[in-house]
Amino acid sequence: MRLKQTDIFNPDGSIKQNAFIHDRKTGKPNTLYLKPVQTELLLYRQWLLDHRLASEWLFPSIQHPDQHITEKQFYKVMTYVRH
Repeated sequence: MRLKQTDIFNPDGSIKQNAFIHDRKTGKPNTLYLKPVQTELLLYRQWLLDHRLASEWLFPSIQHPDQHITEKQFYKVMTYVRH
């Protein structure tokens, strides 16, 4: 998942209103509305800091923090945490 922390968070740690991405399949631009998940993003950011996972990526690989996780890994995690 190629989102960088700077796509979501402002330099002061606050959350941006929207993030803009391009769909890899279609190339179309998409807007992510962040307000509905603001609390979860702040909790997640704190979790990253608590676990010393310093990375430019929003979803870094735990084994290789300089790399991001794949979309497949992201969806596996999201499926797991929903249950």
